[in-house]
This record gives sequence, structure tokens and C-alpha cells, in this order.
Amino acid sequence: MSGIDLFFKTAIDYERTHQLALLTILKETSLPSLLYPFIGEIKVDWEPERGLFDLAVSDAETTLYFELKMWSTLTENQRNRQIAFLKSNNSTCNYVLLGSTWFEFSEEKIHRESEKRAKKIGYEELEKLLNTLLTERGYSPDVYDLILAYRNALVDQFERQLDGWQSQVQGRWFYYALYYQIQKKLSGINSEIYTVNNAGGPVYILFDCSSMKTFEIDGISGGIYFELVNSHLCIKFHTDATDDGKYKLRDRLRKTVHEVLGCQYAIMDKGRIGKYMTACQIDHDFSDINNLNSSIELYQDIHQRFQAVYDHFTA
Repeated sequence: MSGIDLFFKTAIDYERTHQLALLTILKETSLPSLLYPFIGEIKVDWEPERGLFDLAVSDAETTLYFELKMWSTLTENQRNRQIAFLKSNNSTCNYVLLGSTWFEFSEEKIHRESEKRAKKIGYEELEKLLNTLLTERGYSPDVYDLILAYRNALVDQFERQLDGWQSQVQGRWFYYALYYQIQKKLSGINSEIYTVNNAGGPVYILFDCSSMKTFEIDGISGGIYFELVNSHLCIKFHTDATDDGKYKLRDRLRKTVHEVLGCQYAIMDKGRIGKYMTACQIDHDFSDINNLNSSIELYQDIHQRFQAVYDHFTA
């Protein structure tokens, strides 16, 4: 094992490692031209625009920005600030999303939210770019060694990440990888994976985006939806109503779920008072990987029958 291999093997799980590797490869190879048709001499900048982005490549007319994320969430506030900058400066950005953020943002979501000014580069896209560089001639041996070692470390990290659902430790790696296994087999369902940090600690969510449905009942407005919360499928609602109004809505939703779904599933009444409240759960352990196929079938079935839950709830 060479020194650069050892370095990446040791430090690949740090965001700064990727930032330094990409900075060097952007400077020393044709990677910029694989990403954008730059004209003439280019320069590469570290944390440009007062740190608004992580890297940038520019020629006399154009700047392409890069934002790199691994374990920290790409927040809505950060995205809004960056997209506002891109729009006002007629620029574009590549979001290099690795680690847990690779699961959290699809190419379609990045494209849509940025109004087509940004794209996602994940593990597969980055590996393909590095493989292209390895076929090109003219670089020094050190540059080839860097590209190869970085490519190999990326592939290894990605494989470990996808295998996280087989871990015995039920943390973020486990749930994100498990949700991804479910997500990629859900036909025609738009879903998102993310973390919510509560007072009692983080919880990991697989959210069915199309399940969110708004209501107005007896002058109280809100929405109902369902999502996986760690190992449980929870049917939930949100509202700004008074506590008394929330209890009435919770009882109404529980009654609805028992009537619509109770003939097929065991329903457990759960949930504390709050703005976003669980009314009940389906009695099924999604963390049991031996039941992965039945978990996928259950999720798909609830997705298909949730309109009936909503219609009954609002009738």
C-alpha cells in the first residue's frame, strides 16, 4: 500500500479530505473541462465568495461553483442563500454529495430547487469522472496515483455505506442504507430520507412526499401524512390548533385508520401532543432486515390506500 492509499483509507470519512483531493484534481487535470466548456485559462479557488461555496473554477467569463457535503445536512437556509447567489450572478453549481447527504438529495430535487442552476454529483458520477481521467495521457505519475487512490477510496466508502443496513448498530448508517433499499424498490413513489434532531436525540425518516394532504375540519386546518420513523411506520398529522383541537383531530384520525386499515393491519395508538403528532403506528418492525420484502410491500400498500384514509378522515 502506497502512502497516498494509506492516507485516503485513513481519512476518507472526513469532508476536508474530499475537498483537498478535488482541489488538487481540478488544478492538475482536465476535470474542469469534463464539467463545463471553459474557454482559455482557468483558475481554481478555495472557499470563494467568503466561504459561501467550497470550491470554484472560473475562466474570464464563467464561474462554476462547488458545494461539498458529507455528514452535515445541506440545510434549506444554505441552499436558499447559494441559489439566490447563483441566480443573481447567472452562475451554476455542482453539489458534490457524499456520505449521508448522498441519500438525502436526489438529482431531480437539486435540479428543481435550484431552478436548473445546480446538479448533483454523487459517488457514481464522481467515479465515472475519475475513471475518464485515468484513461487520459500526459499527467505525472503522482497525479495518476492520486486519482487512482481517491477513486478506490470512494468506491470502498460507497460500498460500505450501501451495506450499512446489514449492520448490528441501528444508527444513521443503518437506517439510511435500509431506507435506500426500500426506496429503490418502491415503484413510482417519490420519497425522501432525512434526519430530525429532537430533544430526545435524532430520528431517521423515510417520508412519502405524495402522502402529505391538507385538510380543514370544523375550522381547523392542517395536514395528514405518513412516514417511517426509525423502525415504525407512523400515520401523523400537523396543525396549529389548540391542544383541545389536536386531541379531537388525533381521535378522529385514529378512528379513521382503524376503520380503513385495521381489517388488514394491527394498529397501535401512539403519539404525544405537539405540532407534528403521531396518531398511530402500524405494528410492523421495519428494522428487521429478514422481513425486508414484506416491509416494502407494506409501505407500498399504505401508499396506495392512504387516499382512502384521507377521504374517510375528511368526510
